[in-house]
Amino acid sequence: MKNLKKFLKKRWFIIFLAIIAVALLLIKFFAKPIAPVAPIKQPKPTSSQPSKIYKPISEFGLMIGGEYLTINLNQNNFAQFPKTLSVFPISIKSIAAEKALLAKYLGRVNFISTINQIVFSGKYSLANKKIAYQDAEALVQEKLTLWGLVDQDSIPTIKGYSAFGLELLPVADSSSAQIWKVAFEQQINGYPLKSLSIQENITEAQINTSGQLINLVSYLFEPDETKKTDIPLKTSDKVIEELEQGQGEFFITINSQGEQFSPPLMNIIKSITVDDVSLAYFIGVKNQQEYRPFFVFRGNLFYQTGESIQAILILPATEDQP
Repeated sequence: MKNLKKFLKKRWFIIFLAIIAVALLLIKFFAKPIAPVAPIKQPKPTSSQPSKIYKPISEFGLMIGGEYLTINLNQNNFAQFPKTLSVFPISIKSIAAEKALLAKYLGRVNFISTINQIVFSGKYSLANKKIAYQDAEALVQEKLTLWGLVDQDSIPTIKGYSAFGLELLPVADSSSAQIWKVAFEQQINGYPLKSLSIQENITEAQINTSGQLINLVSYLFEPDETKKTDIPLKTSDKVIEELEQGQGEFFITINSQGEQFSPPLMNIIKSITVDDVSLAYFIGVKNQQEYRPFFVFRGNLFYQTGESIQAILILPATEDQP
């Protein structure tokens, strides 16, 4: 203890200076201002995000399945459309009467009630003689008009096939065919009526060279004109906004060989180019209660690999449809 006192007495000045130095260092440290937190930088929009600046011809981001795509769309195409279009309820009574009439003529007819479609497969004679290619179209149209399946002004198309077992193979020369397919495009309110199911045509019949109707597929199309409702169409800006949000639906995709197939996965598509915009009514929706108009976008899909295919995209056209 005596030694410690002796040590402190001799070196008190040095110890005092050391204490002062430590005190100054502590004061300097705690007096240092705290640096402000740097603001978080917001990421700048990239070219893959949709632009909100609408132009007559521009690119818009289309997001389906969480992926942004590029869609080229000409807004000027929308100038041809009216401000409103009619929505037509389905006449259940008329469909029941139509079904009874077909059963009277054709006998057993399969009826798919959820989509109001009839399917006939058998033999019904339209002519009691051999017929030529030129006769087939007229015979089918005359009979289907009588049955109320098509109108007199419905536009038919005819294609020839040869029978190979249960398979029908298209022939280059329809006059040499064994079977002809006669299809009809219907209209409603001045616009085409299309099918949303695999059956592309609203009404399609098959007739052989003996004048026998051997197959018939048709939707019982009965709009109630007395209860139609006029509803405003979506604006072009609204349509583009919905396309950006991925609300469009692929209707048909066609490869380079002209074959239809299921829509591709979105993550392998780079962009979509729309060459034409039109309006059409659709039929064949399960438990459908009304005939409603849709925008129909025709164009091409471009894969990440550079390959392209034709495609048709549809979107509900009236403001009351999401």
